[in-house]
Amino acid sequence: VICCVETRYRQRKRENKQTFLAATRENFGHENFEMDNLEEERNHQLFKIKDVRAPRALRIAYRNKKRNMSATYGHDEMGIGSGPAGRIRRLREVVTALVRHERIESTNTRLLETRPYMERLIADAIKFGDKHRATMELADFWLLEKDLVHKLFKVLVPRLEHTEKSYTMMHNLPNKYPSGLGQAILELRGNPYPPVITKFRETKNNLVNVLVEEAKKDYRSQRANEQKMATFKDIDTDVLEAEEKTLVDETKNIDKHKEGTPV
Repeated sequence: VICCVETRYRQRKRENKQTFLAATRENFGHENFEMDNLEEERNHQLFKIKDVRAPRALRIAYRNKKRNMSATYGHDEMGIGSGPAGRIRRLREVVTALVRHERIESTNTRLLETRPYMERLIADAIKFGDKHRATMELADFWLLEKDLVHKLFKVLVPRLEHTEKSYTMMHNLPNKYPSGLGQAILELRGNPYPPVITKFRETKNNLVNVLVEEAKKDYRSQRANEQKMATFKDIDTDVLEAEEKTLVDETKNIDKHKEGTPV
C-alpha cells in the first residue's frame, strides 16, 4: 500500500511539472523570461491544478467512531430495513430540517453525526458560492426541499461568512424517560429564537437589591450593638454581685468581732 501511494505521488508530481513546463513554454516561450515571472506563473498553475475538493478541517471536534443511530429507515415489502442508504436518508432529513427551522431537537447520537455534514455544507457554500458546480450538487443532495438551496446561499452564507467560530451550536438535554436516550439541541448561529443558555444578568445595582443590602447592613449593625450591650450588662451584674458578696462578708466579720470582745 505504501509503495502504491508513493508511486501515485511521484506520478502526480511529474504531471504537475509537465503542466507547468507546458504553460511556461506557451506563455513565455523557450527564452527571454525572468525568474520572478516564472515563479509567479508556476504558483498560479499549481493553484489551478490543485484538487479543490480535498478534505478540509472542520471548525468542530469530531470523533469518527461507530454510533448507535439506527441504520434503517422504514421497511420494504419484505420487511427488511434499508441499511446504510436509509441512514444517509435520515441524515439528509435532519440537515434539511435544520436549514428550515434553524433549531431542532433530537437524540444526541443523531445530531452528533449530522453536525459535521452541516458544517461542511455551510463551509463549502461560503468558500465556493452558488456558481460552483460541485457545491451546488452537494447542496442539492443534502437539502431534500429545493427551496432551501436559495436560503442556504442568500440567507445563511451572508450571515455566517464572517463567523470565526463554528456555524452550529449543540446543547445537551436531560435523558428522555423511560427510554433513557440522550436528547440534545442543534441550532445555527444567529437564529431568531431566544438563546438556549441565557446570559447572566448583573442585578446588583437594582433598586430593590440595593435596599435589601442596606437593610441587611442595618440589621447586622443592630445585632452587633445588642450583643455589646448584653456583654456590658453581664459585666455590670457580675461586678455588683461581687461587691454585694464582699459587703456581706465584711458585715459577718464585724459581727463576729463584736461577739468575741468582752464587755
